[in-house]
Amino acid sequence: MLPSMVDHRVNRLEAASVKLKEADRPYLKLLSEKYPSILAASTAIVNLTAELNLPKGTEHFISDIHGEYEAFRHVIKNGSGSIKRKIEETFPTLSTAEKRSLATLIYYPEEKIPLILPTVTDKVDWYRTTLLRLLKLCRVFSSKYTRTRVRQFLPTHFADLIDELLHRQEDIESRRDYYQSIIETIIATGSAQAFIIALAELIQQLAITRLHVIGDVYDRGPGAHLIMDDLMEYHDVDIQWGNHDILWMAAAGDRPWRMFSTTILDPPARITASPLPVAPAAPTSLSTYSPAPMMGESPTRPGIL
Repeated sequence: MLPSMVDHRVNRLEAASVKLKEADRPYLKLLSEKYPSILAASTAIVNLTAELNLPKGTEHFISDIHGEYEAFRHVIKNGSGSIKRKIEETFPTLSTAEKRSLATLIYYPEEKIPLILPTVTDKVDWYRTTLLRLLKLCRVFSSKYTRTRVRQFLPTHFADLIDELLHRQEDIESRRDYYQSIIETIIATGSAQAFIIALAELIQQLAITRLHVIGDVYDRGPGAHLIMDDLMEYHDVDIQWGNHDILWMAAAGDRPWRMFSTTILDPPARITASPLPVAPAAPTSLSTYSPAPMMGESPTRPGIL
């Protein structure tokens, strides 16, 4: 190849590179705000690449809640059964009653502890055993997250202790007494109940990586507002509004008459199957509804296309 042709190709490549850099400049400028140096960007790339090799987190899909707060609360607390399954896998030697009791303790720790304590003869031993079991479950669930992400879930007052116990180095003999002393001191200072509650709530959060609400939070049940309060505080959630949710939005807005579009239904006998879409029928008389339906809406069922 002639030297002139080589120079020409190099010039073209350089020009294309400059053009590409100019096109990327707005994006690079935004990235530079978060990653101001090559070292910061490289560290982020390492962390994100490593996260791709973590176990897949559990994604929970839920729909048709319809204001039933207690049912919703129970499903969220038990991770739709995922916590019970992990108990089965982690503690295969426990009896069915012990597994059920441990699961209930995780779902409702504040209610369950007062029921259990009067039935045990050695409370210190029960505290010790329960703490170790909950910590073991926490390690199982936290394996799907980075250590930084797990720390975001930890309660402020117990964050350092839980972080230390979750990442205990059991193979190092010199540190066994250190970890054991943490457990014993928690019990001796009367903090065991609060620590158990903190661990139970941590397991509830770690059990579900992301919550997907697929419509219909509202209607029927009386607790939709409580459900929305919980969803607002949930660590990772997305919501797709359903027809009942949109109905409530309309009722709370400036067109409450659209509520009738789901309460006034045609008799089932009038519903017939059709292989092709049916065009909206033209009204045979002037509308008597106030306000009149918009273009494309049913003349007898406002709000329905």
